[in-house]
Amino acid sequence: MRALRIVFDGFRGAAWNMAFDLALLERCARDGVATLRIYGFSPSAVTLGRFRPLSDVDLEAAAEAGVDVVRRPSGGGTVFHDEEGEVTYSVAVPLDWVGEPWRLYRAVCGRLARELRGLGLDASYKEPNDVLIGGLKVSGSAQVVRGGCVLQHGTLMYATRLGLLKRLVPGARRVTTLSEALGRSVGYVEAAGIIVSAVERGLGVEASPGGFGLGEVEAARRLRRGVVVVSEGKRV
Repeated sequence: MRALRIVFDGFRGAAWNMAFDLALLERCARDGVATLRIYGFSPSAVTLGRFRPLSDVDLEAAAEAGVDVVRRPSGGGTVFHDEEGEVTYSVAVPLDWVGEPWRLYRAVCGRLARELRGLGLDASYKEPNDVLIGGLKVSGSAQVVRGGCVLQHGTLMYATRLGLLKRLVPGARRVTTLSEALGRSVGYVEAAGIIVSAVERGLGVEASPGGFGLGEVEAARRLRRGVVVVSEGKRV
C-alpha cells in the first residue's frame, strides 16, 4: 500500500529550502520514501529555473527589497516566493506511482484546479504545470527526476504582493491571488490545506504526519553547499 509522509516545515531561507527538497528526492531514490513537504520562504525570495537567464530578475530591485535570489535544481520559470502571501509545496514520489513525470503534474495541478473550482472560482489546469483562475496564473510547478523518483515543487499565491512581484520579475505573466479572486482575505493555513487536499486526492493517498530524520537533515546540510545563490537581499 502506498504511504505518503507529510512534513509541515514552516519557513526557511531560499537556499535551505532547495537543499531540503533535494534531500527528500535523495531519500526517495534511496529508500522509496514518498514525502509531501509544505513550507514557505523567509525572507522572501526569487527562484530561477535551472535554465532561466539572470536577466529574468531585476537584481538591484531584489537587493533593495531584501529578497534573495537562488537557482532551483528543477526547470520551469522564474518565481517570486512572497513570505507574506505564498505557500510552497514539494512532493517526492517513486516514478512507478505515476508512470511518467508529466502525470504527476496532471494529478496534482489538475486536482488543485478542481479544489479551487469547489470554492466557486473559474479555475483551470493549463498543461503542463500551471493553474489559472479566470485565465490568470495562481500556481505553477516544476520538476526534477533522479534515481527513479520525481520531485515536484510548486506554489499557491494566496496574498502575494503582485506589485512587488512585477517589479522583481518584469516579464512575469498575468497573475492573481486567491484573496483577489475570492474577494476576501486568505491566509497561509487555508492555502496550505487546499494544497494538501489536492495532493492527497490527486495521488489517491492519505498523508501521515512526520518529520525529517537525522539523515535527511545531514543531507540537507551537505546539499546546501551546492545551491547556487545568485544574490542576497539587503537586511534591515
